[in-house]
Amino acid sequence: MGCWRSVVAGLMLLTLAAVPPAANADLSTGYSRDRSWIPHPLTIAPSPVIPGETISFTGRAPVRLAGTYVRLQRRNETRNWVTVQRDKLNAKSRYRFRLPIASAAAAGRRRYRVVSGTARPARRTEVVSEPAPLTVMRQKAQVPEQSWTTQALVSTSFSPLPRRIGQPAHLEFFTDEGNWARVPGTALRVSDNTEVTPTVSSTAWPTWYRLALRSWRGAPAVFSAPWVSRMAKEPFVVAHRGGSGQAPENTLAALRNAESLGADVIDTDVRATSDGELVLMHDATLNRTTNVEELFPDRAPWRVQDFTAAEVATLDAGSHFALQFAGEQVPTLERWISAAGPSVGLEIELKASDELARQRFSAVLSSANGLDAVRAGRVSVTSFDPIWLKRFAADHPDVPVGLIVQSKPDSYQIAQMSSWADSCLVPNPVVDSEFVAMAHSSGLTVESWTPNSVADWRLALTADVDAINTDYPGRLGMELTPPSP
Repeated sequence: MGCWRSVVAGLMLLTLAAVPPAANADLSTGYSRDRSWIPHPLTIAPSPVIPGETISFTGRAPVRLAGTYVRLQRRNETRNWVTVQRDKLNAKSRYRFRLPIASAAAAGRRRYRVVSGTARPARRTEVVSEPAPLTVMRQKAQVPEQSWTTQALVSTSFSPLPRRIGQPAHLEFFTDEGNWARVPGTALRVSDNTEVTPTVSSTAWPTWYRLALRSWRGAPAVFSAPWVSRMAKEPFVVAHRGGSGQAPENTLAALRNAESLGADVIDTDVRATSDGELVLMHDATLNRTTNVEELFPDRAPWRVQDFTAAEVATLDAGSHFALQFAGEQVPTLERWISAAGPSVGLEIELKASDELARQRFSAVLSSANGLDAVRAGRVSVTSFDPIWLKRFAADHPDVPVGLIVQSKPDSYQIAQMSSWADSCLVPNPVVDSEFVAMAHSSGLTVESWTPNSVADWRLALTADVDAINTDYPGRLGMELTPPSP
């Protein structure tokens, strides 16, 4: 679903003209009669600079000024010199200022100089360096739109100025450990309007890249602004039980949280109460996720089917997760469908096996809210029971169905399943690319359940699954769209 997006990143280049000795220079004292420092002009590095970096201003004053203080000054828009920083000369009269450049606007075209009083402050005589221009010139690192597959081409255009021609460069990627590492096989030499087209091996995972020009002939290293790769097909993010790792499972709070985190589909489980109402509950009993033991101590083993819908509505389904969810109710299926936003998918697993519950389930999907969601293509139904699910698919051809399995089906089972089902929900540890390819060739989509770590998500993505059913939809969403390094 995703693809490369064009990224234009600014690269800044500082140019510094050499300062020739003045005609009236007195080289024995280190400065000219007009008090300009000769022959040590101000030097600015790195070159080029990228907004956000810290640049250095270095140089050497006349030897006789060792130990005194010097000031870095910048010429402002009114053509006045303004002191930016202050530093003390060392024993060899050298100085170094470090100045952060917050943005391209902060860099702009500026002129800097270093100013010092003499060793005898009473004379108030200033010794001034030759002004050095800080000129910012824009370059572009551009990534065109194209699909990101296991062997994707990362095409990057980079146009350095002549002073960088011949410099070695390479591509780098941002690792899981938070470091930049070199991409093998991407070495090149910079030339005019260099077009870089390396082939990058990938595991179908979004990755940040940048172009690096190594330090060379005294010039410091410089890097392009990073850009992120995009997969040709991003999987649907399914919030397992509403995202039970981030909110109390199967509640309206979980529904709202999953929607706010950008989940594509909300998964839930449905069971029937003693009076035939369908409520959201995964377990056959109520005691793990509610305070039923406290309110109904004599009703053990607290099975859902032994309680009325009104009794279930009195339970607290949020406090077991966190106090901030205290008072959260167990919603009915009808209320849950009504509360869902118009753009999120609803994946419903019917746990009840009796005929009355199944009839009630069909009735809810035929209600006004249920019918709207079905017609919008937002509802899918899953089950471990292939006999009932196949019959439901025949009775509701407009509702996609998915069979949940405990182990990886073989080719015969996939062929049988594809004759009536739309998808196959498989445990993540048994998912592999061969099985997914076989399912796809039979017209089935594949959903993995329930990977909750980066390693497990990558396993599913490498296998090319169509959906990932996870307890942490927010974290998975962040991994699929990683923040800039």
